[in-house]
Amino acid sequence: MTVEEIISTILLFLGVLLGPAVFFVAVVGYGAKKALSLIAEYRQRRYLRSLPCSKCLYFANSEYLQCAVNPLQVLTDEAQSCHHFELDISQHSHNSDLRKFCNKKFRNKRPSRRACK
Repeated sequence: MTVEEIISTILLFLGVLLGPAVFFVAVVGYGAKKALSLIAEYRQRRYLRSLPCSKCLYFANSEYLQCAVNPLQVLTDEAQSCHHFELDISQHSHNSDLRKFCNKKFRNKRPSRRACK
């Protein structure tokens, strides 16, 4: 056997062993990257759902103007204390129960715009 044949055999052997290993590492790396991006996206959606903006009467999920009243603080941490927040009762399934409660509680009083519409 010549030196070229030995080197050729060694390279072939390494290619057969390392080829599937490199493929496996690439697939696992891609899967881990995809899983981490999905987790980050889930956390972002969960954070946005915790903000009151999506339940507000003035919130319009538009790419141009999401909130007509506070466009600078919409969907940020400052939105937690938004004093313009008005609950959009029509979006909730307990609409009739809340309306009955408001009518009963504020029968003789003018209802608050924040609580009842």
